[in-house]
Amino acid sequence: MTITKENYMTLANSGAIPFAKMPKDLADTHGEMPDYLEFYNDDKDIKAVVDLYLQKTNAFIYKLNNPDPIVVNPPVKIEDPIVIVDPVVEIIEPKPKVKTAGFFSSAWGKLLVVGIGASLIFGSSNVIGNESKSNKKGVR
Repeated sequence: MTITKENYMTLANSGAIPFAKMPKDLADTHGEMPDYLEFYNDDKDIKAVVDLYLQKTNAFIYKLNNPDPIVVNPPVKIEDPIVIVDPVVEIIEPKPKVKTAGFFSSAWGKLLVVGIGASLIFGSSNVIGNESKSNKKGVR
């Protein structure tokens, strides 16, 4: 049954509204309801208070009579168990550094560097592959 402004006093006097089980703010407002109902149509603020009170009272009584059912979660059946596997860690070995043979690291390169160095130090114009014109036969 829904409580309205028309049937509130009848239900309240008959004991159909469980004031003892209500929250304090709802139960305390019950004592002022006869005055509020008398001026319900005369003042918009009183109308708003009464409508809110009736809405909260109806919600409380509904919840009191229809408690939330206790839901027991059924056990979960696991068809395929979940297996946690350690991640695969791949160790990557660094590649060995390969010394590349450049021109100056070869025997001919070293010989050329020594020859150029000697010609600079001793002033010889005879450098491998670069003979001066004065050393050629027949030319002075």
